[in-house]
Amino acid sequence: MKGLENLDYENVDPSELFAMLFGSDRFDPFLGELQLTSMVSELDADGNPPSAEKLAVIHDERVKKLTQNLIGILQTYVDGHHKEFVEWCNKEAKELKETNFGGPMLFVVGQSYVRHAYIKLGKLS
Repeated sequence: MKGLENLDYENVDPSELFAMLFGSDRFDPFLGELQLTSMVSELDADGNPPSAEKLAVIHDERVKKLTQNLIGILQTYVDGHHKEFVEWCNKEAKELKETNFGGPMLFVVGQSYVRHAYIKLGKLS
């Protein structure tokens, strides 16, 4: 029997659900592991979520990993290989766009990065 009425909700992995909805892990280099996925993977033996302190540590680790990913991505441009960088960006965007909700996700991720860059540069509060 198929259908939502037969879905075993207790055994649904949030990361697999996200992958089905939003195109697997293709956005991980730009978004990192989502907080929901992190929380589920950190549940204690009784099913309790991690403490606020633990969530803060997980968040900081995620930000550090994303920072390193972006440094790696941007290094080609920094090294003066502008044409190769633009070609890679276009290819990556095309592939990401083909995932489920890829176009809207690209837009939101791009806007978020632009906004945070402006904030860091002091051009937006």
